[in-house]
Amino acid sequence: MVRVYLHIGTAKTGTTTLQRFLCKNENILSDLGYLYPKSGRPSNNPIAHYNLANAIKPDSRQYNRHTGTWIDLSNQFLDLHQEIERKNLSKVIISCESFSRDKKELETLKHELSRYDVKVLVYLRKQEKFLLSAYIESIKQGSYLNFKEYIDKKLDLVDYYNLLSLWSSLFGKDNLIIRVFEKDKLKGNIFEDFLSSAGIQDTRKFNANIAKYNVSPPVKTINFLRYLNSISIGKLSLSYRVCRQIYINRFLYSKRWQALSLTIPNFLISEELNFDFKDYSEDFKENNQKVIAEYFQSQDMSLFGE
Repeated sequence: MVRVYLHIGTAKTGTTTLQRFLCKNENILSDLGYLYPKSGRPSNNPIAHYNLANAIKPDSRQYNRHTGTWIDLSNQFLDLHQEIERKNLSKVIISCESFSRDKKELETLKHELSRYDVKVLVYLRKQEKFLLSAYIESIKQGSYLNFKEYIDKKLDLVDYYNLLSLWSSLFGKDNLIIRVFEKDKLKGNIFEDFLSSAGIQDTRKFNANIAKYNVSPPVKTINFLRYLNSISIGKLSLSYRVCRQIYINRFLYSKRWQALSLTIPNFLISEELNFDFKDYSEDFKENNQKVIAEYFQSQDMSLFGE
């Protein structure tokens, strides 16, 4: 039976860099008996299997807000099965951090992958670090919530116990490979840790010369972007596509524009996020202890070195 390593993130654990690594090393993976399928990877962003994550939703169409078009995803899994059969490799890696947390949708995913031996590979990041990184990413994607508003809406994303319970209920507790995204917990770098988790111990042939992606601009630039988003998207109702063209891309990718934002006085745009996690830290620790008790053999360990 073909084994599928289903890498589900989580987000903000080096997923984009890791996915680019997998793309760059497709031929080496193939020589070792591993397929990183082209099926399920969208043409406009073909590094990860976003189309598979969206194909399990009730509507088999997906709206691409970058291009303003609808994409039919009804044949994504059929294409995947045919590619796996055609390539005739014993192991498959599927990677996407956008798989749903909806049980019915994941039941559809389980059904679609039922012909394979599925191992679910998941990376967990310390809640505070995850939320900070995810918040910055949300501003880059057009949000204008302040940090506390964002956290209060997204706390479910860092409920790792519920996340793991959902996946284990469908794919089996023994089929979860849980890794901690902390330097002292990884087996080498993220590439080596991922490959080891997928059963590849000798990593010397792999090309690990991958530029880091989703590098965040200075905090003041992020705060300035939030202010601009609140006006252009929140009040003027401009589309995200338009705002990317007008100013978002400039502040994300241009050092000159970032330097311009840094000249704004601090009393107008702060250079800090000014947020204290103390109201949430005990809940995070309690959740992490439940994860340790349920999914790790050593009960004395700490998940993130608390």
